[in-house]
Amino acid sequence: MPARSPSVVVVLLCLVLGVVGAGSAGASAPRHARAWPVRFDSPRQFDLTEAQATFAVGPRHHPRVTASVASPVGFDYVASAVLRHPSSGTARVLVVAVNHRPRGSLAPDVFLPVKMDLRLSRRVRAPRLGEAANALSTSGPGSSALCDAQPQGALAPGYLRVLASAGEPPAGYDAAQTVAQGFNVACGRPSDPAFRAAVAGSPSGGPPPGGGPPPPGGPPPYRCPPPCGGPPRAQTTAYACPEAARPAYACPAPASPAGP
Repeated sequence: MPARSPSVVVVLLCLVLGVVGAGSAGASAPRHARAWPVRFDSPRQFDLTEAQATFAVGPRHHPRVTASVASPVGFDYVASAVLRHPSSGTARVLVVAVNHRPRGSLAPDVFLPVKMDLRLSRRVRAPRLGEAANALSTSGPGSSALCDAQPQGALAPGYLRVLASAGEPPAGYDAAQTVAQGFNVACGRPSDPAFRAAVAGSPSGGPPPGGGPPPPGGPPPYRCPPPCGGPPRAQTTAYACPEAARPAYACPAPASPAGP
């Protein structure tokens, strides 16, 4: 066998090391993909869990995000929404799950995983995930990985674009309102007491916490579309309505009819 020249041996060695190095770099490089799942356990009865997936997408050409519910919802209501104006270089998706298994139901609490599949219009790295489980009954705000979607103040539904939903929402609230209110509850921000009452399973027709007795003159509760003759009134003088098609604005209960 003829002897190889030193230069040939050096070239072969460099090629081998280059292949090995490329394989090692590929194994340690961050994974990029268009589809990413969000998974978390279903909340307890009359409670909610809020989660956030934050994607680093760069300062320009934000990808479009779509979503689909990838699991049976059972007694849960599941919804997702993307922030319309996230901080520079990010795409933020909020997911909420509300467990409203009926009061007195003999069905056991089965904490099946909630699965929401997110898809972006271009490949991105794995998202940073934040979660606040059973936020209604857990004291303290959620993690920064969840609550930095809105650093201060309450999150308004108008800042969200709904992606997907499944199940029956809390009485009187649509998907965007449920995602926003769930975020506010999970992060210790101002939230609607009527939303808390709806999630916590207050009997239909009863007043929210802090309200007075049901008004006379007709079956409570009452709810009017905005503007209710002005801005939303104090919750102590309003009654929540279980009609999901109506907006989440409470109007004052009608006054008692005057006596003869």
